[in-house]
Amino acid sequence: MHSILIRVLSLLILVSLGVKAKIERIKVGTGSYRGDIYTGVDMLLFKKHHLLLQIGYVLKDRGLNDFVQYSISYQFNPEILEVDVLKKYRVSGYVGVGLVYADIDKLFVELPNQYPDGYYIPTAIRGYFTVGVEIQLQHKIELYVEYNALDIGVDGYLRNRELFFNQEFFGITDIGTFCVGLLWRFRV
Repeated sequence: MHSILIRVLSLLILVSLGVKAKIERIKVGTGSYRGDIYTGVDMLLFKKHHLLLQIGYVLKDRGLNDFVQYSISYQFNPEILEVDVLKKYRVSGYVGVGLVYADIDKLFVELPNQYPDGYYIPTAIRGYFTVGVEIQLQHKIELYVEYNALDIGVDGYLRNRELFFNQEFFGITDIGTFCVGLLWRFRV
């Protein structure tokens, strides 16, 4: 596995151990660069700061064999993005960043020998940016909807804004994807 990924994962895990992170929620969802179906744990690092570890499964499709993806992300839930709707549902927004690793032969971490050094950046590891909302449905169950954009999509968007601004929704649907899922809360 790529040394940068190992360093980042190690640092986040050490931070979570150092601050005695507590598993707060289980997350189950579909889509958005984490797999056709994925699950993971949401650990509370500090108030409103979360570390998420997830594993996803991608079904055999799009000319590829089925494969597994692993992701780690940091999520910040600022209090200014929380509202009560109809005095029944709590809605809160969040932002985050993460890394996803796809475990499949067609993608690589180390540059294949047939390419000169620096020709491609690793394709099996990608960074992503997240914006989402959580809606508390019941005491311990929440629904979430996220929009995620890969690092290369954001880079292309910033370099070629004119191309994207002529598209629907200013082109953000071309550089990212949505996911939906449920959160089951251990603590209240």
